[in-house]
Amino acid sequence: DDQIHVVEGIVLGVRWDRLDVSKVFKAYNALEARAVMRDHRVDILLCDIEMPSESGLELLQWVREEKGETKCIFLTAHPEFEYALAAIRLGGFDYIVQPAPFEEIEKAVRLACESIRREREINKFYTYGKALSGEKARMLAGILSAWFLGRQRNLDNIQKMLCEFEVFLEPCAPVYP
Repeated sequence: DDQIHVVEGIVLGVRWDRLDVSKVFKAYNALEARAVMRDHRVDILLCDIEMPSESGLELLQWVREEKGETKCIFLTAHPEFEYALAAIRLGGFDYIVQPAPFEEIEKAVRLACESIRREREINKFYTYGKALSGEKARMLAGILSAWFLGRQRNLDNIQKMLCEFEVFLEPCAPVYP
């Protein structure tokens, strides 16, 4: 925000420690915000819309191009539908019309934090899945090798393991090892 007292009020008024926010950076225009975001990982951006030299919407456009995973919560005195629509189209996380109680800002930040946690958890499992997918042939070979060499004799267990790899053994199949 380009208004120093608004920035200081949010920094001092929001109970960041209760939100598990470890670091809060301040910027008084979009250029300062870009500099902060180049130097630090920023998960959540609280941003005004109308600022000198560059709007918050333009800043969010830059964020989407450079740092796509950042959640943006707009805090603005502009309740106009066009601004809110533009914020939504750019992937803004929330839109709060100022003045707003600190509790409302905290709620939006809490929801953004939860969204970030869920997305990171999904990405972690996706990464694990990709890694396991690359090892599928080797793991399948290990299961079959254990079976053929007699280290694994329980056919039910073997079938369960093979089913997890979408390999189905059926007595009526044309080939049955």
